Order: sequence, then C-alpha cells, then structure tokens
Amino acid sequence: MTWRLLFICMASVSADLYFPDQVHIALDFQETGMRVTWASEHPSYGASVQYTPVTSPNQQVSNFAYSSLGSWVTFPNLSNPKILVRHLSTCTAVMSGLIPGNFYKYRVGSDLYGWSQHFAFKARKNFTETPEARLLIYGDFGVGIETAATMSRLIQETEDYDYDAIIHDGDFAYDMPDNQGELGDDFMRQIEPIASKIPYMVAQGNHENENYSPHYYYRFNMPSTSKNLWYSYNLGKAHFLAYSSEFMFENYTDFLSQQQVFIENDLSTYNRTQYPWLIVYSHRPLYCSANWSTTYQLNSAPYIQRHNKDCLQDAVTVRNAFEDLWYNYKVDFVINAHVHAYERLAPAYKNQSVPCEYQDQNTCIGAKAPAYIVTGTPGNQESYAPISPTPLPFSMAQDSQWGFSRLTVINETHIYWEQIRSVTKEVSDWFWLIKSKN
Repeated sequence: MTWRLLFICMASVSADLYFPDQVHIALDFQETGMRVTWASEHPSYGASVQYTPVTSPNQQVSNFAYSSLGSWVTFPNLSNPKILVRHLSTCTAVMSGLIPGNFYKYRVGSDLYGWSQHFAFKARKNFTETPEARLLIYGDFGVGIETAATMSRLIQETEDYDYDAIIHDGDFAYDMPDNQGELGDDFMRQIEPIASKIPYMVAQGNHENENYSPHYYYRFNMPSTSKNLWYSYNLGKAHFLAYSSEFMFENYTDFLSQQQVFIENDLSTYNRTQYPWLIVYSHRPLYCSANWSTTYQLNSAPYIQRHNKDCLQDAVTVRNAFEDLWYNYKVDFVINAHVHAYERLAPAYKNQSVPCEYQDQNTCIGAKAPAYIVTGTPGNQESYAPISPTPLPFSMAQDSQWGFSRLTVINETHIYWEQIRSVTKEVSDWFWLIKSKN
C-alpha cells in the first residue's frame, strides 16, 4: 500500500511538471494565423494546440478539427539569488488558416501529460468589411492587491471578445525573474483570463532588461524575428509598430542600430494608403510631467531624483533617439508608459506644441506632429507617480488613479481615445484625433 501511494504521488507531481499553464495568444505574421504560447516546468515534446471553428465562444466541443505542433524553448531564470537556478519552459504553436472574424475553441497540451481547459478567441477580422479596430492599452502592470481593480475590470471588458488586441507596453509583474521566476508565473496566470482570448501584444520595459531579458524573450512570442524587441502589424485602418526604448540606457548599441534599420525599412515600405493611421509604442516616454518631489517628501532625495529623471534627462535621451524619426514619418500617436500616471499631450515637436488645424481640449483635427500618451496606471507594487503642479504647456490631461486606456480606430479619418478609472469605471479623459482633407 505504501509503495502504491508513493507511486501515485510521484505520478501526480510528474504530471504537474508537464501540465500546460499560463496560456496566452498573440497576432501572427499571417493575418489568418494566431500564435498561442504556454508554459510548464519541463517541456513535453509532442505537445500541440488543437482548435476548431465554433459559432459561439460558449459552444461546447468534444472534437477539434485542426492541430498544430508546438515548439519548445527552455531557459534559466538568471535572477538573484542564483543559489538555485530554476529552468523554465515555454511552448508556442500557430493556429493557421483561420476564417476572419470567426470564433474558435482551442486547447493546448498532449495526450501523455494532459490538456488545458478549453479556451476561445475570435480570429482577426476582415477589416475591409468592418474597418473599426478596438484595443486596450496600458503599461507597468504588476501582481498583487494594487492590480485587483484593474484586473477585474479588464475581465469584464473582454467578456464579449470585442477587442482586437491588448497592448502592454512594458514592465511586467515587478519582476518576472523574482523568486526563481515564480512571480512571472503568477503574473502570466493573472492575465490568462484576458490574454487567452484577446491577442496580448507587448513591448520591453526597463524591468525586462536584466540579463538580456530571458523572461521577456521567451514567455511571449510576437510576430517578430527580434525576440519581441521590435515588430509591426496592422489592425483596422492603422499600422502599429512596437519598439524598445531601453537600448540607450543599457548600451546595447548593436540592438539600437538593428532596430533603427527595421524601423526605417518598415515605415518607408508599408502601405500608408491602406493604413493611414500610424501608431508606435514602447515603454519610456518622450514627454511627461510627473514630479515626485511634490508628494513624496518622505522619500529620500536620491529616490526622488532618480524618479524625476524619467521626465527630465531620460525623456531627453529618448527624444534624441526617436523624435525626428516619428516626426519625419508623420506618426500620429506615440504611446508610452514607465511613469505610473496617465497623461495626454497635444501634438508636439522639439519640446514645443504644434497646433492642429483645429484644436480644443478634447479634439485635434489635422495634426502636424505626433500626439503623445503616457498610460502607466493599471497598478503595481511601486505605487503611482504624482503629476507635476506645473505640467508641460502642451499637457492636456493628467490622472494618477489606477486605470487603463481604450483606443478605437474608427475608420481612416477618426480615432477615439479614452482613459478608464478601474475602481469607479468612469471615463477620466477622452480625445478625438481626426485627419483633415489636407
């Protein structure tokens, strides 16, 4: 009896080590494809994704029409303390040949070690028939009580599968390598209810630059050949470009030059007629107005000085690297995070406001320079950043309460932006960006 119980216990532990966990999807290079990534303690070679079309995400299925074999990668945690190095494994498979706008049910795993629960998603739409694209956007999202309100609200927002993507522009979990990577596991499980149904598109933050970011490289799998550091895709009438703003701060000169080549090539060759809106996103802001010294007098002077650099010296460094590029290629929106606050800034160039053809507090028609957004308030262990009492002259709205942003690319001429407070669900800011005939 003792040996039988021991065998059952060991078999259970072994199965748990291989069981699929932390399931999330992302857009693929092909518009009729969808990537799915999951994790386990050890790779279960032969694992795959099984998927099938359904008429409703609530439809029950017992058989799956298609299967795609997964590709595994195992990486060391590479975090402090390094006494015990825990190795983690992630697997990615591509669901291909999808019918645009159709619902699919899927599961990941294997017959040998077990299958995940059934998940559902909606394939990328045919935007020539339905041009509107809707996205949820935020950065600096942690794990813990500070994130509870936002996570609850995001689950409600995505119940009807009516978003085309979620953008998380840097800083995950705080931090993914901590506790031998178990904090990263906790974060990926936290977002699974939304990331398993809506493509979860990411950008590298400063909390993902340690040891060349193995957790960021391998926990996510974007339509990228650069380990998720830079890539682009189209949704609705918009072209989106993700890039890293970390290379200037970590002296990764090779990455910086490679990224520059990619950006120049991408922006000079994509079809601007078909996708008139150009939206770029990364972690560190080019412009922001946070001032830690106004509220955090109890913090030490070095702490205040370090955080105030975000909107002073560090913002200048980011502008020197990217501002001319965005201005010359007529970027419409630059979306960042890093500062744990929300701020919307009017179109600007060289630290000066560039007037729209028509402009008021919540509308810009005919922009002549990029508009800037900082959205870093979904919640994290480092609290929020206070807005400066003397913000930049072209700062149009600020908010330091926990929240997230909604972006709606309505058509080729209209974009609508909202900031949502997680606790009260109120819209704290809204903005129309409209293209003129000129």
